[in-house]
Amino acid sequence: MSNLILRNHSGHVVSCSESVIIPDSFCPSGPKSDELALLAFVLITLTASVQKRQLGFYLPFSTKFWWHPLFGRGYQNVKEEAEKQNLIELNEIYSVGVFSKSVRLTKVHRSGSWKLYKIRKPSILRRLQKWRKGVQKRLGETGVFLSKCFNNFRLELTRREISRQSIYSGFLIVAIQEGYYFANRCEYGRFHSTFTGLPRKVRKKLTTIQGQKTVEIDIANCQPLLLGLLVAEQMSKSDVSSYMDLCVNGQIYDCFSNCLPRLEYIDKKGQKRARRANKQTAKQKFLEMTFGSQSQMAHNPLFESLEKRFPSVACFLVSSKMERYQAVAHKLQRFESSIMIDVCVRSYMRESLDVLTIHDSVIVADNKEETVRDIIYEAFSSWGVRPLLNIS
Repeated sequence: MSNLILRNHSGHVVSCSESVIIPDSFCPSGPKSDELALLAFVLITLTASVQKRQLGFYLPFSTKFWWHPLFGRGYQNVKEEAEKQNLIELNEIYSVGVFSKSVRLTKVHRSGSWKLYKIRKPSILRRLQKWRKGVQKRLGETGVFLSKCFNNFRLELTRREISRQSIYSGFLIVAIQEGYYFANRCEYGRFHSTFTGLPRKVRKKLTTIQGQKTVEIDIANCQPLLLGLLVAEQMSKSDVSSYMDLCVNGQIYDCFSNCLPRLEYIDKKGQKRARRANKQTAKQKFLEMTFGSQSQMAHNPLFESLEKRFPSVACFLVSSKMERYQAVAHKLQRFESSIMIDVCVRSYMRESLDVLTIHDSVIVADNKEETVRDIIYEAFSSWGVRPLLNIS
């Protein structure tokens, strides 16, 4: 279940008597209007995450997800009414172990514009209050600390600058400027928030509430590095050491860029030319190989090179995906969050640092850069590595 939390300017979780965000184009009506508003609230906030945008905005709809705790046994009735009022559309494709029946906001409600709706039914308010208390509990001490930091940052963009952003980036920017934040910690431990969905260029505009500039500290080659650490736990071979050296020095993508076919393009004179694949292309292919299915991995242009140069890493990927290919992504996400959230955030708490986490990177006031760097180094020292950190 996703753990959603909403805070206002004061930094407190919005109480059950306060309003919820819903799409500006949606006007719930009828006896289930409050239930529909609650559904719209969760949908629009979860839809704003980058991951959900990449998945076509679809969200799973089952009792194991967040519908049942919010709507109880009547969640199917709420879904049917939401269809009637054109709030949601269903993806009927179903395949055991791959896709589940899912829903998304209809196109008219995916504009990113929102408004506040006041919940009036006492029964719905009580359910919402109970749910939000549960959310805080599931976020844990570190998640609650991070959500309290939101109010110590600001994002100054003009209306024209916001209009140049994608629909949901604009939604996130306005939500931050208005002081409405959401956060959740998924079942794999990752901390998602209003800030994690912001494009990197927009994040550079963040300042502290006092107007101080911020820096973003990013772990270079983080996913390949974590993968290497998992492999090293099971086997200590020379190819694993060589692989880890490249990761720690931030060179693993450069290493694999030479394995990719040259990319053809047309120059300004209309001539066909070819160039070597760059680091960004190699990164994309590496992540597709790591997180894709067995078949996708086998056909990835990098996998043959991985088998030759780093057979232990290739063997780990193949064996980990035997029963369920998503297992690799889940292992890496849990590993990442155990370090970046469970370990590092506790150190930020002890140092009373205001930070924003973007999975494997941290945003902090520029005068606290060294403190955060030292905390990250110390966290990774338990695994015997000192990762390369990129500062922007």
